[in-house]
Amino acid sequence: MDDIRQELEKVIARVSPDGDKTVMQLLREQGVPVRSDCGGNGICGKCRVSADGEHFLACRTVPDREMTVIVDDDVLGEEEIETELSGSARAWADRKGADGAAGSGAEGGKSGHAGYFLAVDLGTTTVAAALISPESEIIAEAGKASSQRSYGEDVISRIEASCAGKRESLRNAARGDVDSLRLRCAAEAGVPSTAVRSTVIAGNTAMEHLYMGYDVSGLAQAPYEAYTTDIIYNAATVLLPCISPFVGADVLAGMACADFDKAEGYNAFIDIGTNGEIALSCPDGILVTSTAAGPALEGAGISCGMAASAGAVRDVQISGDLKYFDVIGQDDPAGLCGSGVIALTAELLKNGILDRSGAFVHGFGNGYQIARSVRFTQEDVRKVQTAKAAIRAGLEVLLKEAGVGAGDLGKLYVAGGFGKWIDPDKAFEIGLFPEKLRGKIEVCGNTPLGGAIGFARGDITEERLEAIRKKCRPIELADDPRFKDEYISNMDF
Repeated sequence: MDDIRQELEKVIARVSPDGDKTVMQLLREQGVPVRSDCGGNGICGKCRVSADGEHFLACRTVPDREMTVIVDDDVLGEEEIETELSGSARAWADRKGADGAAGSGAEGGKSGHAGYFLAVDLGTTTVAAALISPESEIIAEAGKASSQRSYGEDVISRIEASCAGKRESLRNAARGDVDSLRLRCAAEAGVPSTAVRSTVIAGNTAMEHLYMGYDVSGLAQAPYEAYTTDIIYNAATVLLPCISPFVGADVLAGMACADFDKAEGYNAFIDIGTNGEIALSCPDGILVTSTAAGPALEGAGISCGMAASAGAVRDVQISGDLKYFDVIGQDDPAGLCGSGVIALTAELLKNGILDRSGAFVHGFGNGYQIARSVRFTQEDVRKVQTAKAAIRAGLEVLLKEAGVGAGDLGKLYVAGGFGKWIDPDKAFEIGLFPEKLRGKIEVCGNTPLGGAIGFARGDITEERLEAIRKKCRPIELADDPRFKDEYISNMDF
């Protein structure tokens, strides 16, 4: 299975049956980067490989015997994820460092060097990075789908895989993703990758543990414990601190990026992702929690889902028989990314194609046809429902804990990698946010990446992160009866 060799314009690898793993998963575990622009849904056809003279899609084939797989050059590589910063994250791109140059954060605090810095949002579904020059300018951005997808779409699956003996493989996959983005950013900027002096990473608690190769069993069972609640300086890499075993550095960095800790009164912050992480600022501190939303709202885990790469639908409008799609990079839809999932669901509701229980009406029993080979199914709708119900229920629990209502909030900060494209009106249409928050939404974009940028340039200090962390009081939802009640009551659209 580990026998790999390179021949001119192709890679030859041996794979053996391993449960229900596909050829794509087995190849990626060996470090062979097979393209999958549609997220492994068998739509784009970019992962076509061959074995024993037969051609097939690597993402749809589970081997029943040991085979020698030939991967041609045009199949090698990773889809490029759209990573353009927006909102609060974009604001960091328009600022200079506190002293006019980088170095006071990631490395300057340790050795005083100024150089190129890589800021990374180590997400569960996607990994995004930005390269910062010595003059504090963002000179390149890049993103890719997480290579850890081979071990599951969510952190729970990856924690289980790590505990089952895959710890080193998961660590190598995460570090390989960061190394890949470092090389891509350096190439785009026209600088040698060796000029990148330091890397600042913001991720959720599980992803930071997996990156470091730490034992993750403390994240899986009580008494829960994490090793990353303090900032970690590891050679030329800095991992920003997590808040608790359930609330990560991505939220802490995101709150700092959005200046959430400086807002007056009651305000909420939601990072929409595989883990829906939520914060509620109160006069006496910040309540934080995390809810297992699943990857549907990031365009993963559904039949027609994909990352925000070429061919992804990021917005939808339906009027009678007319459909309008805003597609990244091309005209023909290949699938839905996160903002497209929300937009399509909202449009189906508005046009009476879905009822409020989430069921397709008569005539759409097989789902809704988006394009020739792309269909939004009833199972897809159910995954969207469970994801939005989990996030909404988490917010409602924090409001109850604080003793306030949604109408008492001054602002709702919405973060997430697809934040630039999310339409707040469509999010309200599916019930993701309470109606009383209309007109109070601030779309922040990728604030974990923005926070990592701010730290690398010294705009966000270690002291400020620690001050925010000390204000936070984690609320665990697993055994909270309020969460179960809210989850059920918010399942309908």
